[in-house]
Amino acid sequence: MSTSSIRIFTLALMAAPLCSLGCGSGTSGSPTVNCTVDNWTVTAASYPSGLTLTSKCSPYTVDSITVEDGGVLTIEAGATLKFSDNTVIFVGQSGTGKLLVDGTAQNPVTLTTQPNLQLPGGWYGIEFWSGTASGSQVTYATIDYAGGNDDGAIVVESALPAGTLTLDHLTINNTDTADGAVPIFMGDGSPTIACSNCTADGTNLTH
Repeated sequence: MSTSSIRIFTLALMAAPLCSLGCGSGTSGSPTVNCTVDNWTVTAASYPSGLTLTSKCSPYTVDSITVEDGGVLTIEAGATLKFSDNTVIFVGQSGTGKLLVDGTAQNPVTLTTQPNLQLPGGWYGIEFWSGTASGSQVTYATIDYAGGNDDGAIVVESALPAGTLTLDHLTINNTDTADGAVPIFMGDGSPTIACSNCTADGTNLTH
């Protein structure tokens, strides 16, 4: 690389917001810019080792994420994702997709909406489809202001084998129940789902 090229590259890095560097870690694809996830599709082809949204670059502004065709999305402990209106995380709608929301008791994950949308139904939530890969989980997470799809903050669209999806230590608040949404919506086939230590507006949930 020439001296002039190095200088230009260095200046570009200096001008870039710190949050744009390493916001999403994976072996392929670009990191987010200004911590914005703009309708990303996570597949095995685009991210062979999966994509991780880190707490370092939190909070993220999100305009939907689709995890399909062998893709794996990990949301790191302590990360916060703020969703725009009418947005969602789709998992396994086409091919297989795996979601790992890896919060901890000390550093939970927060999935919420933009400050100007902090009303029930401000965003849709997470939708798990028949292609949801075994071992998917949402653990130690808070989901706020979801249910704008009129179904649920978490939607399981199709029957899933036992052990496919684990929900553990979830706090679901401010779901759009006025328009018929519920904290966890079960779709076709009465899917089998493991859920422990889950609450909705202070009420214990079991599924």
